[in-house]
Amino acid sequence: MLNRHNGPAPRDSRTHRRYSLSSAALTLGFSLLASLPLASAADMVIATAKTPSPLAVSNNTLTEILSGKITSWPDGSPITLVLPPTTSAERTWLCEDHLGIPVSQHLNILIGRVARGGSPQLIQVKDSEAVRDQLLATPGSVGPLAETELSPGLVAIQAK
Repeated sequence: MLNRHNGPAPRDSRTHRRYSLSSAALTLGFSLLASLPLASAADMVIATAKTPSPLAVSNNTLTEILSGKITSWPDGSPITLVLPPTTSAERTWLCEDHLGIPVSQHLNILIGRVARGGSPQLIQVKDSEAVRDQLLATPGSVGPLAETELSPGLVAIQAK
């Protein structure tokens, strides 16, 4: 901006100070976020409260359960998929690391199965705590969970 003397306008020190404080606050915020421990793939499990619990199933069977292809346990009881939000670390791990597909494709697969009548029971929840609580409240349910969220009554299913 030019002032009336055709030179650069003097800098408003309040604006400059405000910008510097905002920049410093953002830098501090990002450094705090970077220092938070993030759950890694090694920290994730497929959890269930099913009793008797299927502690070990084949990797192929677990994939078919999580993609909604298998909808009941061997004893005939229904399987309910409990899924965290599509933006959660657990959902990303489930889809990308375990199933090998993008999150959006997983949802499309499940919706397609429902549309064809082979409907898996599905519950979407808002966060990891809600996944844990829903797994405990829904007999025969399975869902991705950070291992630290396992509580009494929940077990990790082992793929063999």
